[in-house]
Amino acid sequence: MENKELLFDYLDVTIGHLLSDIENVRDCNASFYGRHEQLDNQTESMGTTVSLLSDLVDKLKEVE
Repeated sequence: MENKELLFDYLDVTIGHLLSDIENVRDCNASFYGRHEQLDNQTESMGTTVSLLSDLVDKLKEVE
């Protein structure tokens, strides 16, 4: 990713993904009982977010 605009678009998508995960986990925590499978899905989704953020940090290091 050498194009800064593309990098910032990637950042926006990553942040949006993270914010969505946070909201979903809050909702799930508010109604935890009987929703164990949804909590598992949220954990997997947050793992994806962590991977995206890790990639983003690596790409930011490459941009001058």
